[in-house]
Amino acid sequence: MTDNTQEEIRLFGIGGSPGICIGKAYIVDKEGVEIVNRYSIEKKDLKNEVKRFKAAVKNTKDELLAIIENTPDQLRQHAYVFETHLQLLKDKMLYGFTIETIEKEYVNAEWAFKKTIAHIKTMFQDINDPYLRERASDIAQVGDRILGNLMGETRVNLANITARVILVARDLSPAETSQINLKRVKGFVTDRGGKTSHTSIIARSMNIPAVLGLEKATRIIQNDDLIIVDGLSGIVIINPTEATLTEFAERDHNYEVHRTAFIRDSHLAAVTEDMVELKVLGNIEKPDEAKSALQYGADGIGLYRTSP
Repeated sequence: MTDNTQEEIRLFGIGGSPGICIGKAYIVDKEGVEIVNRYSIEKKDLKNEVKRFKAAVKNTKDELLAIIENTPDQLRQHAYVFETHLQLLKDKMLYGFTIETIEKEYVNAEWAFKKTIAHIKTMFQDINDPYLRERASDIAQVGDRILGNLMGETRVNLANITARVILVARDLSPAETSQINLKRVKGFVTDRGGKTSHTSIIARSMNIPAVLGLEKATRIIQNDDLIIVDGLSGIVIINPTEATLTEFAERDHNYEVHRTAFIRDSHLAAVTEDMVELKVLGNIEKPDEAKSALQYGADGIGLYRTSP
């Protein structure tokens, strides 16, 4: 039963992964490392500050390598995502500009790195191509991990969640998404991200309903709030009424019936009434979508869309 004294609230975002789920919210984080204070470093301490930054990068590298090592078999095809994040750690602008800022401005590593990340994200966000623009989220995720190591942030290990919940977060990096226990997590919603984000791609491969790009979900949704996540239409409903619960439970049932029938029949040969066999080819935008196309019965790839 829902609490009828609470008003139903609807948030509209981007459907990152299809499906519908209903359950209690689990807030992964509220603030993260948003506020970084600037303070001056004396000349004699600059080497130690640079060393501290390099240590944070090394710790981040070690964490990502451990994640790659422990990636579940079902996500092995997405290991390139973590490799991409590793490569970002070697980026001359990300790495070199931060050190240069520390040494030239005599400032702390956190401030210098935050300034670097903001600069790079602005450059990416000015790109017209949506896929390349979404790579700004990769930079933000790697940046959050390095900042967390610099500032001693304690992270939530998603693998340790014991209840059946829906995750609510500012963002979920591919590294965090790979920790999700499918027996515990029904779905997730995030403030950031979009259809072309790596997190969205991984969610689809795991068949977890997801709505992304909500901007203010973590400010509105509270722990244990009953919510509905509709990854088909990009809607999140907080404190749904009984009528809404009934409506979306029915939608969920219809979707699952349709999906099951689709998967069951997808590998049947496409034959016309006069016994002419046709090849069914899938259109993809990224190489990792080829496996999904074949899984749903495609005989091959017909069109590989590339950016103009």
